[in-house]
Amino acid sequence: MHQESPAYRDFEPDFEFGETICAGIIKGNGFGNLAYEGKELVGLMLGIIGNIPWVKMEAAHEVMLYVKPEFRNGTIAIRLIRSFEDWAFDKQIDYVFMGVSAEINSVMVNQMYLKLGYENSGHNFKKHLM
Repeated sequence: MHQESPAYRDFEPDFEFGETICAGIIKGNGFGNLAYEGKELVGLMLGIIGNIPWVKMEAAHEVMLYVKPEFRNGTIAIRLIRSFEDWAFDKQIDYVFMGVSAEINSVMVNQMYLKLGYENSGHNFKKHLM
């Protein structure tokens, strides 16, 4: 994913961040799901429960959703998202927040989220200063 992403490919990967997220999943504070096609790993989703900024409420936040390019026209992403929603529901979380920060097929991903019942709740912007 890192090399495919226009937003991230010019930056050094932070493997410690990934280890922290995975440690949280192991402790039960996060979500992780892998998608396989036969024996091949073709997608994954990671998420956490955290506070909504400026609101006294927790929500489920997607940290990463990735499906290999050759498997993107199927239902893998939708199945991963539904499993994340089920996990959040089981944790009695009222809201799920999803995002598109990696700039990989952003328009298509936005359309998928809208079809799944998500509402647009803002945008991310970046500016390179140095």
